[in-house]
Order: sequence, then structure tokens, then C-alpha cells
Amino acid sequence: MLVYLRLVLTTLIWALVFHFGTYAVAMMHPLAVAAWRFALGAAALVPLVGLREGWPASQLKANGWGLVAMAVSGVFAFNVAMFYGLQHTSAVNAALIMALSPALTTVLAATLSRRRIRLLQWLGLALGVTGVICVVGNGSWTLLRQLRLSSGDGLMLLASFSWSVYSTIPGCCIRGLSALQMAGASTTVGAVLLVALALARAPQPLHIVSLQLAAILLFMGLAGTTLALVWWNDGVQRLGPARATLFINLTPVFTALIAVALGKPPTWAYAAGAALVIAGVWCSVREGGARPAGRPRAAAAG
Repeated sequence: MLVYLRLVLTTLIWALVFHFGTYAVAMMHPLAVAAWRFALGAAALVPLVGLREGWPASQLKANGWGLVAMAVSGVFAFNVAMFYGLQHTSAVNAALIMALSPALTTVLAATLSRRRIRLLQWLGLALGVTGVICVVGNGSWTLLRQLRLSSGDGLMLLASFSWSVYSTIPGCCIRGLSALQMAGASTTVGAVLLVALALARAPQPLHIVSLQLAAILLFMGLAGTTLALVWWNDGVQRLGPARATLFINLTPVFTALIAVALGKPPTWAYAAGAALVIAGVWCSVREGGARPAGRPRAAAAG
């Protein structure tokens, strides 16, 4: 029962990250927000992995390129796209578009492993894409006919795809490392890349303008990265990736509920899109087709 509670709390934490991230990028450059989040997360995660599982040097070296690919796609590209995207779209939209990632992962993983994609998985992807179109079009057929997409929604689609790439790498490129070790290594490399880019491009990346912003960065770094990774990986190892991934469906639900609590009820277009995306993700992961059998999948970045 505890593992289920932790997975639910993990998705709640990631829902809060979307809302806190929206506030943070209004007060600080997106690159600086991403750098602070993962620098704090890596600083806590590195000793934690060392204490729990250790850092096998030979395995890290053997899987070096795969870990770098995970860092570039799932930490660096994902978070740059997400935090820039949160400047131009709502937390609710961002969370829902990210919920499309498991369906994309299913198709990408099956393609790379040359496995046939089942009809139910194609149905899941179709439902998910339809749900995202409903949300980003805000229910407007005129908007959809003109193919107008906000820059924020487009960046969140890029973030979703980046995360899908990240999720497929462990099954085909990483050997001999646990899911937590992969998450720790990729988070650390990604944090170094984000910090370097923030120092080069973001104005005053070290300047935190308020205690409230500092508290948000600490939450996103320690809870949204370190704690969430530990709980998520524990759930993946105990339940398996297919069952654990189902809990990602709760992230847009929690995000919407938080928006309602803040006085911003979702529109009918969001409600319909959320239902379609959740149905699509359920179809896609029901067969457990997002991974080769027996291989752990790395934790979500949130």
C-alpha cells in the first residue's frame, strides 16, 4: 500500500512543479530556474545514490554515451523546453500535453526495437493526440483549421517528445545500472549542462529575488527532483514500468484540481482533452509495450 501512496504523492509533487514553475519563470529566467532545480536535485541525489546503491565506475564508463544521451534529452532539452514553455502556456495545458509522453514512448520504443505496435497502442496514441489537439485548440474549430499553436504549447510538445526519447534509451542502450543509478547519473550530467548554459545566457542566474522564489526552487529541486525520483524508481522496481506509468495519468488531474483551488476552473475543452489523453495513455501502457521485457525504465523528470 505504501508504494501506491508514494506514486500518488509523486504525481501530486509533479503537478505542483508545473504551477510553481509558472510562477518561477515569471520572476527568473527559465534557464536559471532549470539550472537551480537540477543543481539542487543533483546535489542531494548523488550522495543518496551512493549510500543506497553505490556508483560503479566501470559500468558508468561502459554506459557513458547512453547516460549522456539521457541527460541531453530528458534533463537538458526537456527542462529548457518546459520552463520556456511555461512562460507562454498554463500549468494545466503543460501537464496535459506532457501526459501524451507515455503514448509517444510506446510507439518510439516499439519502432526502435522493431516490434509490431498493437492496435490498442495505436488507438491510445490517436486518442492522446486528439486530446492534445482539443486542449491546444481550446475547442475552437477555427483555430484548428488555421493550425495555430501557441509557442508555449509547441514547446511543451517538444518537451513531451524529449521525455519520450529519454524513456526509450535505458531499454536499448544501458546495461548493468539500476533505474536509480541511471536517473542519478543523467540528472547530474544534465544539471552540469543546464548550469553552464544558464551562466552563459541567463541574466543574473545566481540572483534570487525573494524568499518565496527560493522556497519554490528548493521544493522543485529537493521534492520535485530528488524525492520524486526516489519514490518513482521504487514504484517502478516494485510494480514494473507498465503499472507504475499508469500513475502519470494523475498528474494532469492534480494540476487541474490545483488550478480549481486557485480559482481557475478548467474549460470544457480541457475536460474533454484530459479524458481523451488519459484514455489514450491507459490504452498505450495497458500492454506494457513501452519497454522491452525485464528492463527498468528511468524515472520521470517531472
